[in-house]
Amino acid sequence: MKQREIDDGFKLLWVDFSETINLLKNSEPNSFEHKNYIIPRDLKFLENCEFI
Repeated sequence: MKQREIDDGFKLLWVDFSETINLLKNSEPNSFEHKNYIIPRDLKFLENCEFI
């Protein structure tokens, strides 16, 4: 992680795969970009990875 990410309160977590989807669905994005682009993109990616 970069220092800026740490300063912004980001944390590195190791969780079960299924928990990653729950964490993203329940996250509270703090910017337009995260809410409308990053989280939906990451959710779609993870949901499709479940089937691989």
